[in-house]
Amino acid sequence: MKRLSAGVCQFDITPPPGVRLAGYPHFPRENTGCHDPLCVTTLYLSDGETEFSFSTLDILFFSKKYAAEVRKKIRAACGIPEKNVMVCCSHTHSGPWAAGNPEMDATFGDSRDIDPDYLASLLEKIAASVTEAKASAFPAEIGFGSARCGAESGVGGNRQHRGGITDPFVNVIAVRDAEGRVCGVIANYALHPTFLHEDSTLVSSDYPHYLRAELTAAYPDAVVGFAQGASGDQSSRYFRQGQSFDEAERVGRIMGRAAREAIEGMRFTDAPTLAHAYREIPIPIRTYPPIAELEEKVRVRTREYERLKAEGASYLDVQNANLRVLGAEDMLGYALCVRDGKRIDLQDDEGPAEIAAFRVGDNVIVGCPGEMFVQYALKIRADRTAAHTFVFCLADGCLPGYCVNDEAYEEDGYEAGNCMLAPGFGDTVASTALDLIREVFGA
Repeated sequence: MKRLSAGVCQFDITPPPGVRLAGYPHFPRENTGCHDPLCVTTLYLSDGETEFSFSTLDILFFSKKYAAEVRKKIRAACGIPEKNVMVCCSHTHSGPWAAGNPEMDATFGDSRDIDPDYLASLLEKIAASVTEAKASAFPAEIGFGSARCGAESGVGGNRQHRGGITDPFVNVIAVRDAEGRVCGVIANYALHPTFLHEDSTLVSSDYPHYLRAELTAAYPDAVVGFAQGASGDQSSRYFRQGQSFDEAERVGRIMGRAAREAIEGMRFTDAPTLAHAYREIPIPIRTYPPIAELEEKVRVRTREYERLKAEGASYLDVQNANLRVLGAEDMLGYALCVRDGKRIDLQDDEGPAEIAAFRVGDNVIVGCPGEMFVQYALKIRADRTAAHTFVFCLADGCLPGYCVNDEAYEEDGYEAGNCMLAPGFGDTVASTALDLIREVFGA
């Protein structure tokens, strides 16, 4: 019988002071120092014939073109097939750029946000983490588990609508060595890491830092990574008690305790079946309204935003109005680029989209690029082929803006304005993922 071996590795990928932070439009932020280190965390798995690696990065985005480059480095260094390597993101908004900027300020093919020295170092460290994880592999057993940690826990939920749909589960993969010590963990949850906002210039992984701290306190031999779920419409907007490190800690530790509960309830195996399948799908681009119409939308929404500020409206009302302005600006920026024949990095560098399914025993990990709305992950997770189905988003590339649902297109808010995708793409992603799950299980 084939037996599992696993390897883990974690490297610091914190940028030096001065490297620009990503995540908030109209607020270019050169970082002034580090609050907590950013990490690349790698889990390597092999049964002697099939091998995988999963690397989580504490950054906002990681472009498909860079994922392709780092996969080639990994194949050359240690022989893992390129498509058996997944690289995904925590989506912290207090880390550096490593992909195109989706906002109007940077939709003209200008990559000034990406620090070339930092990027080169990042690619080398990702490849080295996979190579070292494979080189240090040990006989292991692996477990999958989930624990509920939803709105009732005060962490976050749907940011489109109070009480809207969510995925309330913290999902966890853990590996143990022959002595039963937990050596590696990947946690997965759908929630924007935006407890720290544009006024913060310190590097931080946001709430995943405290989730990691909670788990490493419980399992001191473990390295812990965080893979973002389908958080396109999931945030702390209606749940947070502030925008601070204290609030990031409150939520991260709640989540960490739920992750520990999942680990304590796991069933581990040392002989899982490993199988992999992937598919590339074209990225359809939407048709934009006339420029004059989009310019008027920006003016109307800006006036409303300024009115609410002047009247002393609530923070949430002002912030939601500000986001509607940003969405209108983004769509105008995209339409201007199309009209003028200018390059849009997030559109031109990211296609075709890669969807992948990694079977590990009775469980499956699905990798999808970009920021998907949660309903698409729920559609994938509703399939009962696998005992556990985890959806890692921002995996092996980005998408040109949010992957929104039909309701969001109709409401025409921030996420829809930021979206360059034609309607229906999210359903294509979900149906492709379901086909791949059935393929790896031979169903």
